[in-house]
Amino acid sequence: MIYRSILLLTGLLLFSFLNLKGQQECKQLLVKYLEEISVPDIPENDKVYFLHALYEYDFYEKYNISDFNSEVKVIVSKNQAIYETPQISYYNDTTDLFVAYHSMNRIIWSDGVQNPNASMQKMDILEIQKKLIESGTITYCKKTRVNKRKYKKIELSFKSEVQQEVHIYKMSFLYDLKSESLKEMWVYFTNDQKLRTQKITINTINFDYKDWYPTPVKDLIFDEKGNLNSRYSYYHLISNKN
Repeated sequence: MIYRSILLLTGLLLFSFLNLKGQQECKQLLVKYLEEISVPDIPENDKVYFLHALYEYDFYEKYNISDFNSEVKVIVSKNQAIYETPQISYYNDTTDLFVAYHSMNRIIWSDGVQNPNASMQKMDILEIQKKLIESGTITYCKKTRVNKRKYKKIELSFKSEVQQEVHIYKMSFLYDLKSESLKEMWVYFTNDQKLRTQKITINTINFDYKDWYPTPVKDLIFDEKGNLNSRYSYYHLISNKN
């Protein structure tokens, strides 16, 4: 259940300053950055994938929706998927599925999905991203410094017909040249949407995570006596188990 919302795309601002060769070089870099954070095949044996990121949401003022942030942690192993945010947590293996709604202090318990990560096999997000990159225009592609650290910043914009289709007019990427990793992404939505911008800050992404050994997700909810553990002791448990 690694969730990553990565779509691309705004009007041809600095096109006259970028020749065709520069366009292609920057697009190739952008594809390289996205490949580094794209989910590979489902983990095999005891291998574990880990993602820790911060999502920041900013809405258009006319909708009177408060901006908010959400810290996301995702752990994926061969037969297990864990997704945690301050709003909701999701624990799934082949036996059990727990969904914890933190604002309501409630946990829904149901049967696990036999292959929790089957959907990963059907997702070809990277190919979609590559097509979007190819149809877009690079409007900025330069080295920059943030807090004395060197980055490569790339901005990708799209023509109006693409904006009408995907409701996004621009995307920006900040690549850390020292760690050789993508650190930040911004998505800019068209004004017919409620969400104005989404910023994603990647703290950690690791496809060979060693600090976690897959354990039944039931052990993350109950203590040794079968009671809700200290984290969830005041939650209301609703069982839909067959």
